[in-house]
This record gives sequence, structure tokens and C-alpha cells, in this order.
Amino acid sequence: MESDEQKRLDNKKRTLGVGELELPRKLFHSSIGPIAIGIYISQVSRTIVLRLLTILLLVILVIDLFRLRSTVVGRGRFASLYESVVGRLMRESERQKLNSTIWYLLGAVISVASFKRDIAITSICILAFADTSASTVGRLLGRYTYTLPSPPFGQKKSLAGFTAAFLTGAFTSWLIWGSTFGQATIAEAGKLSTDTLSWTTESKLRFPLLMIVVGIISAVTESLDVHGLDDNLTIPVISGILMTLLLK
Repeated sequence: MESDEQKRLDNKKRTLGVGELELPRKLFHSSIGPIAIGIYISQVSRTIVLRLLTILLLVILVIDLFRLRSTVVGRGRFASLYESVVGRLMRESERQKLNSTIWYLLGAVISVASFKRDIAITSICILAFADTSASTVGRLLGRYTYTLPSPPFGQKKSLAGFTAAFLTGAFTSWLIWGSTFGQATIAEAGKLSTDTLSWTTESKLRFPLLMIVVGIISAVTESLDVHGLDDNLTIPVISGILMTLLLK
């Protein structure tokens, strides 16, 4: 039976947002967005970014496989050390399977390798920002709004989270294409090669409609259940494909 002290600690965690809202995990998740934008602005080459992401992916994959092996053979010291360092960033369901960071990095690698610069960065930012806002708002307000049909959407996905993802996705498109630094980046990239961008001010799709399109893509991809695949992989890949098809 749970002790009064344990109940007190659990309540304190919920008050701080460490429990239900998973604040440490969400802060880490969303921190990738500013890094991606910084890479976009600085015009770092695709080759360099791919090499760094691939190396990081392989290193974390090897470490996580050691953790899983350590867990299987009896929760050894390595698994305990691993969880003492990054345990607050993990969900309970991840303790017996690959860490979601691996799927996050794999999604980023596929996006950078497959899409033009602006779409690759936007798809990663959708994962970093829209997924985080949808999860947070959904947990706080989802019980008061309509639950989305499952399938095609995931279980317990709410209109509140869907709306948050839409608004965040639209804001992300403004950051990448409409803000002052976004416009400056587009101009600088255009000097290097027009093939690096999918949308410019000369595109047929006007900017207000662009924001709506990206917002819808963000909301839909965040809410979809793709045969149980980790959304850290599906969100950037599917959103990148849709933006490539629609941003002509």
C-alpha cells in the first residue's frame, strides 16, 4: 500500500508538472526547435548536418541497446546509471523499448536527407513545437473538448490538442518564412541556390494561405496514428512529404 510520504511526493510532482505534464521531457523535446532554426539561419551545409545527426543517432542507439540489454539481464548498473541521468525525460513505457530520442533523430535525418532546406527545418520544428503544445494543451483542456475519432487519429486525441497544433504550426511557418530573420534567410539562400527552398515570396501560394496549410498539416500529422509508429518519426516525415506536395 502506498505510504503517505509517497503520496505527498507524487502530489508535489504533479504540482510541479513533472508527472502528468512531463515538463522536463517537453522542455527537452521543444529545445530542438531553436537549434534547428539556428542551423537554418547559419546556412550550415546539408552534408555537415547529416553527418552530425547520423553520428549522434548511432551513438545514442548503441547506448540505448546497452541499456536494454542491461535491463533484460537483471537491471544492471548501466541501466540504473542511464535512468538516473535521463530517466526524467523518459516515459514508463519506454523503459522496456527504444528511447523515443532515437526516433526523433531518425525523423530528423530522413527530413534533412529528403526535403529542401526550408521544409526540412519546418518539419523538425513542427515536431519540436506543435507536438509539444498539442500534448500540453490536450492534457490540460482535452477533457473539456471533443475527442477526435480513432482511427484515423490516435486514442485520446482531442480538439484542444488539435487546435494547439494548428496554431503552433501556423506560427512556425511564420518563423521560417515570414519573420524578419526568415525573410533574410530566404534572400541569402536564394543567392546560393534556388533549389534549397520550396517557398519564396514569388511562389503562387500566398503567405496567409501558407500559414493555414502548414497549420493544418501540423494538426493532422500530430494527431494521426500511423500503425502504432512513434510520432517522433512520423510527424516530421509525413509533414515534410505533405509540404513538399502542397508548397508549389
